[in-house]
Amino acid sequence: MLEPKLITAYNATRANKATEKLCHAPFVNMNFEQNGDVTACCFNRTHVLGSYPKTSLVDIWFSSKADELRNYINANDLGGGCEICAKQLLAHNFMGSRARGFDENASSNWENIPEKLRNKLKHGQWQQMPRSMEFELSNTCNLECAMCHGYFSSSIRKNREHLPPIHQPYDAGFVEQLKSFLPYLQEAKFLGGEPFLIDIYYQIWEAIAEVNPNINIYITTNATVYNNKVRVLLNRLKVNPVISIDSLVEGTYNVIRKNASFIRVMENVGQLRAYCEEKGTQLSFAVCPMTLNKNELPAMVQYANKEGIRLFFNTVFQPEIYSLKFLQIDELTSIIETYKQTTLSNDNEIARHNASVFNDLVNQLEAWLEQAQSKPFKISLNTFEHWRKIKAIVIAEPWQITMFETTLTHLNNNSGTALEQQLEQILAQQGAQQFVMAYFEQLEWLYTSFTGKESEELKDKMLTLKSILTPELRYEFIASELIRMRPDQLLETIMEFSTERLLHEVNVRFNS
Repeated sequence: MLEPKLITAYNATRANKATEKLCHAPFVNMNFEQNGDVTACCFNRTHVLGSYPKTSLVDIWFSSKADELRNYINANDLGGGCEICAKQLLAHNFMGSRARGFDENASSNWENIPEKLRNKLKHGQWQQMPRSMEFELSNTCNLECAMCHGYFSSSIRKNREHLPPIHQPYDAGFVEQLKSFLPYLQEAKFLGGEPFLIDIYYQIWEAIAEVNPNINIYITTNATVYNNKVRVLLNRLKVNPVISIDSLVEGTYNVIRKNASFIRVMENVGQLRAYCEEKGTQLSFAVCPMTLNKNELPAMVQYANKEGIRLFFNTVFQPEIYSLKFLQIDELTSIIETYKQTTLSNDNEIARHNASVFNDLVNQLEAWLEQAQSKPFKISLNTFEHWRKIKAIVIAEPWQITMFETTLTHLNNNSGTALEQQLEQILAQQGAQQFVMAYFEQLEWLYTSFTGKESEELKDKMLTLKSILTPELRYEFIASELIRMRPDQLLETIMEFSTERLLHEVNVRFNS
């Protein structure tokens, strides 16, 4: 449960109408995941309301699982799978909270009474129809971004992970069921993959153009695809493009957005700006603050202010090697100081918005810094001393001992190059499954050096994760992911989320 003082501070940044509920997502939104699961939003993937085609969309919206999440929110409790937003609110990253994105569609209990009454008589629910929808129907994508993985990019899944395509359950029947919802919608958001490469999105856009063309549509695109087919479609709809772009420096951009042409993307940004000016819609940038672009973010804000572009900063937790959360304390401190010295314009509404999201990014970094300074899993001299004591009694192969000592030696090396090379040699010699099992063993040796309540919680979670290390898992991929991070980062990630969410992440990313 969040403290009333924190909720008051958060509500002070919102429109009065929106403050009736901590989050309106379960009351106004449906999020469609690739596997057919329907959730309240893309940040809560563990509380599944239902799944298509097993259950109809109408039955999902009026389901007992949906009511369960609504009851959590009515009690100001984010324990129903909403821990990401809870952590952002605790960090005073109010503008970065996904919950805030549903405020525009908020309505009081007494609004839309005829509609609610009809639903009460027909479905037994005093509940309005959804006002917004988020579509994540496919991972079809032409890019292999550094911070992404195969669940969101078919190119990464094929070329980096060497896995077959993900089965997509959505079909013409899904589009037909959507039509009964479209008259009530005020906005629809399309994500990917790359939306302009996803065939079923064009079917949905055609249905929107026929039934309710005034819906505010948000398409999150990497801006690599802008052809005549896209132009014709955009002219029939009211689209607010959200461009995923993390750098305005060509060299940095090319490192992050593999397979994209920076020059071509910037040309397409110009064309999308012209479209927005003609249609009276808003162009936005969605930026991932990472170790790769951390020094460029103030300039990104200044560019956005100059061009009238609304900014949003995504919170990057994984992969840990690119997350600002896992920087060394001195480097994180330096970035915060630099950001605080940045002079931001407040000449207009967009500039004020951009200043707010940038300041909230600073709040997030400060919260991470505080965690880093007080974290119970800090790798210290005591850890090395503990290792010297247990080294003689652990039951392990010589290569496992070498593996752990290599990891310890390089724990404070952010570049990780030497570490990765040595671990890759061990991986080649021992095989992926053996490597992963040994890695979890070394984590167990590591966490036995910690004490206190947090250590017991970590132990329980580690046991749960070890219990699902079955032969069916994609060990080659798991091993490659483990090599990219430090053990202390993995331990922190394990502690960051609930056991339920950890198991969900394993199932999504690592199951065959």
